[in-house]
Amino acid sequence: MQLVEVFVRNPIKVTVGALLTVLFGTIALMRMPLQLTPEVETPTITISTTWPGASPQEIEQEEQLQGVEGSRKLSSESSDSQGVITIEFNVGTNMDQALLTVNSRLNQVPEYPENADQPVITTANSANQPIAWFILGTLAPSREKIEAFAATHPNIKEQLLKCARSDNPGLKLLRLRMLHKEHPEVAELLPPPELDVTKLRRFAEDEIEARFERVAGISQANVLGGLEDELQVIVDPEKLAARQLTVAQVRDVLRGQNKDTSAGDFYEGKRRWVVRALGEFRTPEQVENQLLAVRDGAPVFVRDVATVQVGYKKPDGVVRRYGDSSIAINTIRESDANVLDIMAELRVATNQLNQELLHPKGLMLTQVYDETEYINSSIGLVIENIFVGGALTMIILMLFLHLGWVTMVMSVPILLTALAAVYISPWFFAISVGLIVGVGFLSARGALVVGLSIPMSIVGTFLVMDLLGRSLNVISLAGLAFAIGMLIDNAVVVLENIYRRYTIGESPVESAVRGTQEVWGAIIASSLTNIAVFLPVLFIEDQAGQLFRDIALAISAALALSVVIAATVIPTASARLFRGNRKLTGFDDPHHPTAQSPATTLPPTKHSVLVRSITGLGGLFNNSVVGLNRFVLRSTFLQWGTLIVMVGASVGVSWLLWPKSEYLPSGNRNLVFGIILPPPGYNLDQLMSLGQIVEDELRPYWDVDENTDLEKLPFPAIEDFFFVVSGRRVFLGLRAKDPL
Repeated sequence: MQLVEVFVRNPIKVTVGALLTVLFGTIALMRMPLQLTPEVETPTITISTTWPGASPQEIEQEEQLQGVEGSRKLSSESSDSQGVITIEFNVGTNMDQALLTVNSRLNQVPEYPENADQPVITTANSANQPIAWFILGTLAPSREKIEAFAATHPNIKEQLLKCARSDNPGLKLLRLRMLHKEHPEVAELLPPPELDVTKLRRFAEDEIEARFERVAGISQANVLGGLEDELQVIVDPEKLAARQLTVAQVRDVLRGQNKDTSAGDFYEGKRRWVVRALGEFRTPEQVENQLLAVRDGAPVFVRDVATVQVGYKKPDGVVRRYGDSSIAINTIRESDANVLDIMAELRVATNQLNQELLHPKGLMLTQVYDETEYINSSIGLVIENIFVGGALTMIILMLFLHLGWVTMVMSVPILLTALAAVYISPWFFAISVGLIVGVGFLSARGALVVGLSIPMSIVGTFLVMDLLGRSLNVISLAGLAFAIGMLIDNAVVVLENIYRRYTIGESPVESAVRGTQEVWGAIIASSLTNIAVFLPVLFIEDQAGQLFRDIALAISAALALSVVIAATVIPTASARLFRGNRKLTGFDDPHHPTAQSPATTLPPTKHSVLVRSITGLGGLFNNSVVGLNRFVLRSTFLQWGTLIVMVGASVGVSWLLWPKSEYLPSGNRNLVFGIILPPPGYNLDQLMSLGQIVEDELRPYWDVDENTDLEKLPFPAIEDFFFVVSGRRVFLGLRAKDPL
């Protein structure tokens, strides 16, 4: 028994196989990580070293990293207080082994300076970009509280109501502070003066950063801005010289004593005691009482030559939002993590932190960037294209499979409604597509049989991609959108050949088996030809290959599954669909010899007149093309002339319409970044002044009331604005109030 015959004679097994494919494909779709683009692994390792106050010459360290196995390029950038070394590796290098090699090379450095941080090793990856940014600032008063205060202060009621109408907490606080300068009584609405967010860096690291890193899928959270606390020993040079001591001696004593030491063990009776000498400083008083030396028989303590106090390090960065110094926290996801699930957990964590920890302290955590907004809009657009393409494919398929006149009239308005529904509501679009399918079922069941190849191939592709460890992203969904038109080709060829054999008198089962066997080789060859175009992309290892691997995999898997469906589901369904009705609705061809027999001849109808009219127009077009072809073939001169004209026209039109080249198409993330690079040597205060200049220039666009006519502004209004001063640059970010 032939393989196709086995499928046709076992419909239950084929049905179970199809249902299992749909079931597991749906499960794979739900568990696949959702991302914007595929993971692109860049074989690059970056080593960053921070040494406050060091010159570029002192911070050079690339000697230890020269000649790392597998590396093809090493670049080093040394600047004030920081050095960055970038090592590029050949594609395909085992990065785990490369990390071990680089780490072992760095361990060979004899000793790092005392105030230099240990080198930070990172690998370049698309997952290393933050997916969310948060700002920790002071809690703004509620709208109800401001309105109640305004009721008791009618002289500034209008200004207070303007502050209350602002939905942005940072802008609300800024307006209240500006109003406070003229009306001191507004201090009742402002946070207490002793609440300084910049001094809460340790709190942000211990509470907020730790909470975010506990979210499943988050690999790292970073705190930027704020002041880092430290215990400061301020030495008096005169007192130090009077006691014949140096700063180095004070440093050596404090460094040697500031540690806990194991003192061994001893036995006492039947017990064994482990001794540990506690020497680490825990309070400023312990540092003050530390003995430095003995001079002329008198002890010299730290308190005799220095002042000990709890202070803060010099800031290495400043975050400002609407004129208020804040602390920024970003989060970085793990590779192959579902961004939507992570963001949902981050929102839950943010609400918990605000309600349980921050609001009682007069603080508030605000999310200012959410990558999922752009991901949802991008993927939603691709999914809409998939649905629209599938619906149009089904409608065109039913129209060209000889639908009845009534069905054609009913399908046109439903089609227009479905296309309009895409821009109205997804549910409205789904209902419209359901109506199209219902109309098709009543008049063209054969078209629906062919249409089975679209959803089954797509859902099966999800299963294949999940088994191969791929993610669901814009690239893979675009591949499915491209493949929709090709998915039904094999099914149409098989079904038409089955129906041809059925109309010449073969039984439904026999026509299904023989009709499929006759075209089996042709559909495989045709599909392999299409797959051969995309399959080589899977073997490209550079960044372009990694980026477009998903689109090649999606198209190849969908086409391969369409071949399997055409050889199993289509003949099995056709053998049951054709049974008992030789003149099947949806495939009735009035020009077929069988249909013209005396027993089946019907009186002329409007439908047959329409068909003859369309056929006549098709014949006229065909005769015109054939006549033009004969004219061109009369001489070699005409052949070469036609060839040159057509090729030249194609090249010319392609050159005129050629789009601009770019790595990936740009989309509207509703987020604008700006970087100010000042001349070398600028200090933090000067960088802050540069950021404030930009802040003041943009104020007419971010300090807008809800009653402001936004259309009168020469540029879009700003929803959120902040800038970060770090290192040697000023980093600015803003979002539009009305995304364009």
